[in-house]
Amino acid sequence: MGMPKREILISFMNLINSQTFFKEFCFSKNCFIPKSGTELEFSDYTLFLNGYLIIFQLKERREKSDLIQKELNWLRNKIQSKATKQIRRSLGYLDEFSVLSVRNERNNIVNINRTSLKEIHKVVVYLYPEKKPLDFEPVKYHLSRTADFIHIFDFISYKFACEVLYTPIEIIKYLQFREKILTSVFDAKKQTEKHLLGRYLLSPIVPSLEFDSKNEDYSVYVDKLKMRIGDFNMRFVFKSLKEKGYKFIYGEGELSYYRIMTELALLDRAELTKFKERFDKTLENSTKNKRDIFRLIAVNNQCGFVFISIPRIEFKNRYKRLEAMTALAKYDMKLNKIIGVTIVQKDGFYIDWIYIESRWKRVPKVDEKLKENYPFKPLKKNISTVYEFDE
Repeated sequence: MGMPKREILISFMNLINSQTFFKEFCFSKNCFIPKSGTELEFSDYTLFLNGYLIIFQLKERREKSDLIQKELNWLRNKIQSKATKQIRRSLGYLDEFSVLSVRNERNNIVNINRTSLKEIHKVVVYLYPEKKPLDFEPVKYHLSRTADFIHIFDFISYKFACEVLYTPIEIIKYLQFREKILTSVFDAKKQTEKHLLGRYLLSPIVPSLEFDSKNEDYSVYVDKLKMRIGDFNMRFVFKSLKEKGYKFIYGEGELSYYRIMTELALLDRAELTKFKERFDKTLENSTKNKRDIFRLIAVNNQCGFVFISIPRIEFKNRYKRLEAMTALAKYDMKLNKIIGVTIVQKDGFYIDWIYIESRWKRVPKVDEKLKENYPFKPLKKNISTVYEFDE
């Protein structure tokens, strides 16, 4: 026997979201036990990243009937009534219990604290077996008196949005944009999801006189988008962090690991492109047994990155160099947090990571040290366009 239809939909969501958001921030096992001792389910699916919470309710039509009215009733009742009611219940749990402890796809317990949340996005995703009835006007959102704005996606549209936007922070920003445009631009709810995506790729500003006053099909910009995934795809490296070695300086090991993954998940494709350029160059320099340093500041999260290639002769001291140079780079860039990476080739590649977080303050002795011997190249302050299009 195959999986129940409900489990198939959750598996699809897990596949999409674990690829986009990483397993550290995905939760399909959303049961928690409050002090009362009765196990409760928070939601069908949850994404939680750096204070951003996305609550999902998933609906699937198992068997389609030939009665159009019955199908219309299912679409309206299951999506606009039952699913949105379940979203309200999830929000009620957040208000009732100060902390929810749920298990992520890495099988680690993560605490969701209501008071520390920056944003909550509510999303209903439904899977329908065939074409929807002609009389059904696609619904993109629901406004609730108690839960405010709730996104509604059909499964294909949500999957497509994840494939186009690719990175976690871009998905979050699209949900911010989608709520604004659907509630402030009159004709937006009549447009296709592809049109809304194209409008977002052009500009996240809503409303915009330049774009929203024109009668133009913005879906063409999705087709024109230069994906060039090879320029910014670092998932193969990021996913290996759990299995490969990494070094820590502040906090317990697991905590520092999650902080590293969080900062990486907050990079958009333009920042990831710069990250990959420096990582690849550091990897190349290590094969040449060359010592070099590259740096980067991510605007989205104001986190620094330093990439250090180490000659084989310094292999045994690579942890000390990683810690010292990362701390020095953090000070020079006047940042509160930084991630350092060292790469050395010795019977294979050794890639080590470190996370440092502390409030920046001036230290005259360090200023003197940098004045006497400055080991870094000047930082390039380039403002890159996140999305570029073919002519």
